[in-house]
Amino acid sequence: MTLLTIFVSVLFVWICELCLNSKMVVEDWKIGWKVKRPEAKIDQAKIAGLVKKFMDLEDGEGKETRSRVRELQHTWKGAIEEGGSFKSNFSAFIRDFLQCHAHQAN
Repeated sequence: MTLLTIFVSVLFVWICELCLNSKMVVEDWKIGWKVKRPEAKIDQAKIAGLVKKFMDLEDGEGKETRSRVRELQHTWKGAIEEGGSFKSNFSAFIRDFLQCHAHQAN
């Protein structure tokens, strides 16, 4: 495997993950805004405008976004607490993985 192959593989995975994360934050969770529009160039003024809009405590869209963030924060905190869904699902995954590995070793 050449260094170029490794670089391209890592870059491809990074770009795919970036696109998926962006979609989740903007479209699924609705706690972020798209910066780039297909027909427009990203510039400092557009980014500054979005940041100011988000930080404006009186802006309705900013209020909704911050409210959704608080709701998700509550959900995610519950998932990582003892007995939460993340802990139980991750424990089950590790248990199944170790059982599969032990079975393959025999």
